[in-house]
This record gives sequence, structure tokens and C-alpha cells, in this order.
Amino acid sequence: MKPTKLSPVLRPWTLALLLGAAAACAHDEQLGPDGADRGLPLLFGTPVVTLDAEATTRAPLDAFPENRSFGVLGYCLADDESQDGWQANPVSGPYGWEVKRSRCAPHLFYRTAVRYDGATCDYRNGGSERLREWYDDPSYLYTFFAYYPHESEQAGFSVVPAWNDDLTKMMGSPTLRFDMPWNGGAETDLRQMEQIPDAMVASAVDVMRTTGRVGLEFSHMLTGLNFEVRNYNSEHDVTIHSLRLTGTFHRSFEWQPGVSFSYPAGSTFSGCFEYFDSADAGAPLTVPRVETSTGTVSGRQIGSTLLLISNTQLSTDDPMAYFGNVALEISYSFVETGSDGTPTVKTVRRNRPATFMPQPGTIYTAQLNFIGDAFVLQFEPDPNQWESVYENQITFL
Repeated sequence: MKPTKLSPVLRPWTLALLLGAAAACAHDEQLGPDGADRGLPLLFGTPVVTLDAEATTRAPLDAFPENRSFGVLGYCLADDESQDGWQANPVSGPYGWEVKRSRCAPHLFYRTAVRYDGATCDYRNGGSERLREWYDDPSYLYTFFAYYPHESEQAGFSVVPAWNDDLTKMMGSPTLRFDMPWNGGAETDLRQMEQIPDAMVASAVDVMRTTGRVGLEFSHMLTGLNFEVRNYNSEHDVTIHSLRLTGTFHRSFEWQPGVSFSYPAGSTFSGCFEYFDSADAGAPLTVPRVETSTGTVSGRQIGSTLLLISNTQLSTDDPMAYFGNVALEISYSFVETGSDGTPTVKTVRRNRPATFMPQPGTIYTAQLNFIGDAFVLQFEPDPNQWESVYENQITFL
């Protein structure tokens, strides 16, 4: 099925094409249109990240990692139909992305791996390929969409549609889909949180060659969850035997730049993430009682940061809202006052509090506050990671 005809403001493209003014764009492996200026390579900037002075190392990514790659799709000219088929039309160059996107295909870059070595970004595949070039006309507007990690280094992102020789299927805003490493399964299946990549996306819309290096500002798309145990009891220590998050989690999200952001229905996985297990650690974790002389409350951070998809589009009372139908399980013990010294062992399960509505791009610390003989669960955004609650961007300038 052919795309709809161009709006009147774009109809001069067809005239220019029939007069032979169009220059055909090449596939991703080629260097670019014949009309490109070979003297001005198209480059991506090096990463610049502004960090909170108190940022901790427990955060997933506060800076783009060295010797890792992001994927990029690059657009400039829209395609028009002629007697020779669909061809890129140079008259479309100065139009903005919103005007020409329905006819644009990713001729400049398509899932191209751009590697950052700690100083510069390079997409020449170790030097085996040449750099792309800007078009000679300085009025042309370019648009780039990027994602991390690149699929050649770690599974996660896929691009829809996949490359197709039918150019009409490649036109318009792409859909970047991210999938967690697992699909289906049971709640008893142990999942390794280290296998989850720190998914990020970026876009640079209507860029001109006079801008210089293309700047990309990456945003974290997942939600981070840390755990901390604090003992407010002045009479006895509390000992943690295990702490895990278990249930059915969201597996996927889809981002179509400028069009939509969604969570595919039914895309879930089940499993269990262990923050702590005394059997693996070799011993339980003891959190001392309040120091009565100073009133100091003891706290212990447990495990690593777990990254999850938070579905914010479901009703808050939907059992699959936010992380999914999940629960926290903690096994702990303490010696009660007046007892014979035998620890009381308890295992409790807590669902997400109704007031906890985790947002993408934010790291939260779940505080397990031991008060009396029970835990009170409280979630707080962690201002020392991913810079702050609302600032979670990594910039390429």
C-alpha cells in the first residue's frame, strides 16, 4: 500500500524530481548520496555529564560507559515517487521533521553502532568503514534517534520496522522497542538483576550541519530500586536472612519518537530478584539497635540497584500498575525483650504501597524501618543517584 500523497506545501518536490534534481540516497552500508559534500564528515560529540557532587557508585550509569556503543538512526531527505520508483528528493532538505517525517526513511544511519572510547565517538567499525558526510546545502535539517545499548553488545533494543527493501515500510518515525532479558516463567525462577541493561534513548531533531558535532542527550528509561534496612529499636538488633522481590513484571516498552510511548499488552515475565540471601552470603546480616548514648540509628544498604520497567499508564488500582503484580518478601529475626534469648523468626510479604508510584528515570530507595517488632516500608527518591529525582540525562555534545 502506498503512502498518502504529499500535502500541497510539499508538492514542489515532485516537480524538482521530474526535472532530475533528486539525488538517490544509499543504504546504511553506503557512504551517502552522490550529492553529499565529501569534505565535511558527520560526527557525534563526546559525552558531557554533570553529576551531583554526592553521586554514589551504586547507581547504574551516571556517565556513558567507555568502550560501549549506542545505536543510531539518521534522517534527512524525504522520498518521493517517480516513474523510476521511490527516490530521495533534495527539495525536502530544509523542511522540519514534523513536516517530512511521513516520507523519511533512515538513509543516513540505520541501527548503526556508534562506539565511545572515553574521548570520542566513532562509527567506522574499527576503521573498516568511512565516515558519512553532511549534504553540501547548509539549510538541510537532519534528525537522529539513538538508543543504548546497541544490540551487537547486549540484547534489549530492537527497531521496528526492520530494514526492508520496500522503502514505504521504512518511512516515518521508527519504533524503538526494549525487552527485558526474560519472557514468561514462574515466580520461583531466580533472575539475575545484573543482566538488565540500563536502557536509555536520545533524539536530536532538526539539526543543521553548521551545528557541528551532533549532540545527543540520553535519558534513563527504567526505574531503579535500592533497599536499606534501618533499625529504630533501642532494645534489640535485627537480623536479615533474606530479602527478595517476586511476582510478575513488565517486560517491554515501545517508544515512537514524537508519536507515542506505550507498554505492549501482555508482555510480562515472572521471577524472583534476590537482594540478599544468607545462604549465598555465608551469614545473615545484622543491623544493630539504636545507640542509646548518641541516638544514632543504624542503617545498612542491601544488594545492588534493580532496574525495572514501571508502567505508569495503568490505573493505580490495577494489580499490574507500575512494576507489575509484585511483592517484597523479607525474612528476619530478633530477640524479644524478656525472652529466653531464642530469636523470633518472621517472614513477611508486602505489596506495593498505594502511595508508591515509581516513575521512569528515577532511582528510589525503599527504607525498611524496623520499629518495635515489625517493619514499616517507606519509599523515597534517592537524590544522590542519577543526579536527582527529575534529572536523569546523559549528554553528548
